[in-house]
Amino acid sequence: MFPELSGQDASILQPLPHDGYQFTAGPAQGLTYAVISSTLDWEPFCRDVIARALNNEPMTPEVYRFAYYLYQRIKLVRSAAVRMLKGSTDRNDLALKRPQEPDAMNADRCIYVPIQVSINPQDVTVQQCDVMLVTDSQLESFFAMNPEDPPGLAILDSGCTRTMHGTVWASKFEEHLSELNLQPMCKTKTHRFRGVGGGTISRVVKIFPIGLGGVHGELHSAETDGDTPLLLSRPFMQSLGAIINLKKNVVSLVADGSGGGGDCPGRTPP
Repeated sequence: MFPELSGQDASILQPLPHDGYQFTAGPAQGLTYAVISSTLDWEPFCRDVIARALNNEPMTPEVYRFAYYLYQRIKLVRSAAVRMLKGSTDRNDLALKRPQEPDAMNADRCIYVPIQVSINPQDVTVQQCDVMLVTDSQLESFFAMNPEDPPGLAILDSGCTRTMHGTVWASKFEEHLSELNLQPMCKTKTHRFRGVGGGTISRVVKIFPIGLGGVHGELHSAETDGDTPLLLSRPFMQSLGAIINLKKNVVSLVADGSGGGGDCPGRTPP
């Protein structure tokens, strides 16, 4: 719990601190609370301030005000995470957030997110990310595929860390495989996927026989309920040395052992 001030000291928090407040002294002089709390360079300072506050250590009034501000931001993030995990059914709560009509999906709030860009923990950048609310009415999935597409087509998904597919896609593909006297193997393994619109759980991994550019192999893909097409993950594309040219709508596969590489259309038929 955040330590409260005694009655005679409560005036320190009046008026309540907000994003636009500025430090008046010290190394952060002239910087706003929003900048300090959202900039990677100030992360050690923020961590130290909140630790001092939670340990009830002596602080100047200005540092206490900033600690109070940080604590409220942490509470806000935590409450948002709890709502996301449990699901909110309070319509009044949802009404306070942005409307979800397609024409009203312009983000009017943003957060600054530190992103580690490589395995080196020092390679961190801060990116500005728009924040939008997704409600239960928006849980439909939209993919660049059509029901009349032949079985076996896949979507290259650079944001997916594990290859996955839905049961509807698998049914069509397995029917086509059986015509070639082929069938997938199955193994029990649990994976959890999260994304826009919520999350899902896969309890089965299927190992499909595939061919790319005349080279035969296997594809391990987690199966989920529904009509999600095959989403080829970033690690899978990396193993093939995939180079995506969006301007030409061409994917080049240059990995060793791939027969010298070759070009495939943006929707790749395994």
